[in-house]
Amino acid sequence: MPESSSQGTPFGGARFQGVVTPEAVVLEFDSAGLGSRTAAAAVDLTIQVIVGLIVATLGVILDFGFGGSAGWVAVTFFTFVAFFFGVAYPAVFETLWQGRTPGKAMFGLRVVTDEGAPITFRHAAIRAATGLFELLGSSGVIAAFAIFFTKRNQRLGDLVAGTLVLRERTAARAPVATAFRPLPGTEDYAATLDVSVLTSDEYLAIRAFLLKASQMNNESRRKIGEQLARQFVERLRTQPPGWMSPEVFLVCAAAAYQRRFSVG
Repeated sequence: MPESSSQGTPFGGARFQGVVTPEAVVLEFDSAGLGSRTAAAAVDLTIQVIVGLIVATLGVILDFGFGGSAGWVAVTFFTFVAFFFGVAYPAVFETLWQGRTPGKAMFGLRVVTDEGAPITFRHAAIRAATGLFELLGSSGVIAAFAIFFTKRNQRLGDLVAGTLVLRERTAARAPVATAFRPLPGTEDYAATLDVSVLTSDEYLAIRAFLLKASQMNNESRRKIGEQLARQFVERLRTQPPGWMSPEVFLVCAAAAYQRRFSVG
């Protein structure tokens, strides 16, 4: 465990106030309010309109190229524009970019599931389809009221899909240097770990969990520890001793990384 913590520290009873991002980084968060979500939506809408106009213009040009007799060409393009405008843009971006669209990324927002896990295409598609109804049905008034009155700032699409939008804290205090040391009896195993394959972000994921572990309730601590340990056992191509717990393995990995790269 961290040098500043005593061994055998009992599990804390505090409620875990964070989530694991798709990069497995434990973050504290605030749910995104109406202001930041509206600003992000405005950026996305601008992009959608620009792309939509370009595609629609191409459709008109093609239609004229056929002498105006191929109206189906224009209809097809306009249908594509409507689909892209309302559904495909947010669904594809949020699926491939870990819960973000360009607008959300600009304002530090991310969509996750109610449990804090990465969303899938199903979540993103439900949000997008419901969002189209919210936009066309009330010009966004329904979404605004839902965000304002729900406890976690969820619009109808979030409630139906089981998601929420987080505002990631990017202005957090600089991290304090912390030394991790293998627990007695694990030093030899820690020395065998080839941590050269780990990125700095992956190390920070382990570090963040270990620093916050004592603040989590037992179930959150166990689940997140097991999730991270499974990921990094595979990443490091190692097989921990059968008696070693996930958290002890993560301490070994963090200690080995610090020893190799002289980081805190």
